[in-house]
Amino acid sequence: MQKQLSSKESDTKKRVLSLSFFCLFSANFLGCGDLIPASQKEDFFSQLALGQAYFDSGDFNQALKHAKLAYELNPKSEEAANSLGYIYLGLAGADPYSIVTRLLSTGDGQASTQLKGANVLSTLKDVFGVTQAEYRSLGIFDTTVPSLPVILPSCASTARASVANLIYVNLAMKTVCTFVSPRILQQSDPRDLCPSNPLSQHSASTHLLWALAHLFEAVTFYAVINYSTTTSSQSNLELRVDSLQKTSDLQNPANIPVFVAETRSIANLISRIMPVSQICSPHDVQTQMTALLLDLVAVERAFASMSGLPPSLIAPIQKATAQITEIESKLSGSRAQTAQEQSLRADFTANLSKALTAQIASAKAGSFTTAERNQVCSSMQIIQTTSAKLPTLCN
Repeated sequence: MQKQLSSKESDTKKRVLSLSFFCLFSANFLGCGDLIPASQKEDFFSQLALGQAYFDSGDFNQALKHAKLAYELNPKSEEAANSLGYIYLGLAGADPYSIVTRLLSTGDGQASTQLKGANVLSTLKDVFGVTQAEYRSLGIFDTTVPSLPVILPSCASTARASVANLIYVNLAMKTVCTFVSPRILQQSDPRDLCPSNPLSQHSASTHLLWALAHLFEAVTFYAVINYSTTTSSQSNLELRVDSLQKTSDLQNPANIPVFVAETRSIANLISRIMPVSQICSPHDVQTQMTALLLDLVAVERAFASMSGLPPSLIAPIQKATAQITEIESKLSGSRAQTAQEQSLRADFTANLSKALTAQIASAKAGSFTTAERNQVCSSMQIIQTTSAKLPTLCN
């Protein structure tokens, strides 16, 4: 994404990014020079201006060089931190113009009212420049079904260090964390345990950057968890269930043992791909599922802190986070996080759960032995996370 923009593209980008950089040359900007020796002020302002100019032209490497120098001269400047943070986003391929444009289009129209949280995340995947090979590097590539592989996610910190895009967005978060409002930060996310800067303006620019960086990571981890290698809107795991429906007609009792075994296999995969309330490893406790949840909460809180944003921009995010936000308002601590992860898993597995339930219902009465019934019901409880909507066979 290190191209020179045409005049028209540059003008469009500048208009959209005016929200990101609206305070860069405000009256408050001049005050940030008071934090450094007078002999360094001119260099600071010069480096900051050059960084923005190169950013606007799309030359992120040159922009990074100058923004880093400005930030090193005055790390207590929120404007300098924001400038560096947005450049990191640009290097990650998380172009604010593209993200905001897609969110706006997703939030417009009647069709969007039917989108669930998972669908909202799915519509944003192609905005980011993460390749199939990079997705596969974020976990163990399982080819048990060669035509429909899945990814068993690595721990979150391992994933963040595996792909350049994620390295850059996490550098963006680290750079501006101290300027983010404490009301947005989460004690359960180690990355948020940064000292608050008493000089922070908690600006909309900072919070937009915080939201977009977390959104990039959320969409990336979502794409790993719901991995797909087809043009279909379905994940490969969902397509495995579709294939099972076509090959295992439960009207024929002879197919039931195969169906029970395959359902158990799918439940085991879901437990590994979408673990709930689990420590990933002794040295890397956060799973990608937990990280995805924390990212979504961060995005929702950051957007909620900014007044005057178009409703169509906020609507897709609110839709993606509505259920977990509701849970957070009713529960606290680890109980809330477990319930939120369960809600996310239920959202991600809703389609395949519905398909399996319908297939179980198609079997003739008495077709399942007691052992088969117990096995398939145990598998369905893992898949659905809760017993609230288990197949009639399991009641």
